Amino acid sequence: AEAQAAAGEAARAASRADADRARLAAEVAALREVLGGRDDELWPKLVDAVTVPEGLETALGAALGEALEAPADEAAPKHWRALPPIVPAQPLPAGAVPLAEIVTAPPVLARALSQVGLVETATDGEALWASLRPGQALVSREGAIWRWDGYAVRAGTPTAAAARLAQRNRLAGLRGKLADADFAASRAKAEHEQAAAAEARALAADQAARNARRMAERGLEEARSAHASLTARATAASSRLAALQPQEERVATEKAEAESRLAELREQEGALPALAALQAEVSEARAALSEARRLEAEARAALAVARREQEQVTSRRAAIARERE
Repeated sequence: AEAQAAAGEAARAASRADADRARLAAEVAALREVLGGRDDELWPKLVDAVTVPEGLETALGAALGEALEAPADEAAPKHWRALPPIVPAQPLPAGAVPLAEIVTAPPVLARALSQVGLVETATDGEALWASLRPGQALVSREGAIWRWDGYAVRAGTPTAAAARLAQRNRLAGLRGKLADADFAASRAKAEHEQAAAAEARALAADQAARNARRMAERGLEEARSAHASLTARATAASSRLAALQPQEERVATEKAEAESRLAELREQEGALPALAALQAEVSEARAALSEARRLEAEARAALAVARREQEQVTSRRAAIARERE
């Protein structure tokens, strides 16, 4: 029962692991389909070459907007070009962190990212807005923008670039989870196979034990039947022995009387002159003695047979008792 329960739980765990893996694989495939470029696309989008920490997708998407959809190939109608750093340098207001220090991007975005500063709250953006220099902007994690020329965008305005960056980060995270799910599913499958093998061994052992029990019960019934039969035979032999005992005593008495009578007749034989009569009496006594001896022999033989049967029954009953043990 424990092996069956373990196998059932392992099967359920393997099923859950397979379901999790299938769900993650489907989501990864869907995101790859969404993020994958078209085969006929000549200029890959620059957004796919940018790596942004999780949680800053909205800020970067709001800061650069549709410009992230442009490629770095100058042959494209809309494109980015790598320009040298601004001279003299235009540092951002104190308290704003340049996105160039946070985001990993191609060199063509270095100038743009160096002039966009990340602030933590809308209050910080409002306070630093007026100190921005030409070309500079501030952005919050929620996507609010404050530009140097007075243009602003409130937080929460969706952008395609932000959505794409979030999907790419989501895809990267899902790939790690999918690898873990593949490992978990493989391990759950192996554990299920081990549990199934243990269940099969337990079932085989259970069947063997049941067969052994049936054989033992059959042997016990045979031993009980043999014991009952021998008990009946012992009872019959005891009865016969008891019935022969008086006959043996009677034969012994008759033998003693005959021997006594023979002795008397022999004593009288010497004193009697009529030999023929005495010889007749002797013959009669001898016949009686012979009959008594015959009866004695029969009684002794019957007694010996009864005793041998009693000994056999006693020995067999002892053997049966050992077999029952």
